[in-house]
Amino acid sequence: MPPQSQRYVIGSFLFFQFCYSKLMKRILSLILIFGTLGVGIYFVQHQKSENDISFQETEPDTQVEPLAITPEPTKSDIQSLIPQILGPQFNASTAQYTLEDIDQNGNYELIITAIENTADFSSRPTTATIQVVTLGAQAQQYERVGTITYQEWLLGTPEIKETKDVTGDGQPEIMLSLMYGGAASWAEGAVQIDIPKKHIRWLPVRNEQGQTGDAIFLLSTAANHWNNAEFTKTEHGTWRLVETFVQQLPFEDHAQCTIHAYEWNGSLFAYNADLSQQILSQMDADCQP
Repeated sequence: MPPQSQRYVIGSFLFFQFCYSKLMKRILSLILIFGTLGVGIYFVQHQKSENDISFQETEPDTQVEPLAITPEPTKSDIQSLIPQILGPQFNASTAQYTLEDIDQNGNYELIITAIENTADFSSRPTTATIQVVTLGAQAQQYERVGTITYQEWLLGTPEIKETKDVTGDGQPEIMLSLMYGGAASWAEGAVQIDIPKKHIRWLPVRNEQGQTGDAIFLLSTAANHWNNAEFTKTEHGTWRLVETFVQQLPFEDHAQCTIHAYEWNGSLFAYNADLSQQILSQMDADCQP
């Protein structure tokens, strides 16, 4: 081959190699760039997918249906419902009632006191009832919680004095005037309500002899003696029941005091001798704190 032709072939080969190397570098650069972008996009999308899955896992599987809230009934609604609740045995026309959301769930409880229809206050004891029902969302709907009945020489229909939580369980107790007693005495009582268990009972009290009875107190005021029972809340937020008995001694300038103090232990009010003595030591000569 002539020398000029050899130079031409060699030059062409070198030029082709140079162009080929440049092209390969560009291709490799593009591959590297697109590869980096692909990895980045995959990483971002993968992170987003993981975040979405994590958020979804924190959501509840099912939605809890809200409680049906009982609208507050009118006075006429309640008065038309009371005969149905009491039945024919008790007098709906003289019944007393109060409306309370005992367990604070938006549904009202109706607390009713009544006496029997054939009451004869002068010749025999009369039957009284304390009834608690939970009202439904629809008119004339209710669910019974519990009933207490008792017989005494009554003076009239038991009165609901107030409702207050004296046990600390979040459900108030019913404080009642039981409408029996003597010329200078009267009976009061406390009823405990348990809405979840559908049960009511006299609040239990255990005396100093260890006997358990009902929170029913015969109170009195007379010229030379008086007694009282009171539920009080301590500075620590716990409740106590204090019975005070006072006897005015003849020809003496001071009274004789007796204190029975009880503390709530989670199931009943139990007599506490130390607490009774502590409260007594704080009384003055007239048995006043």
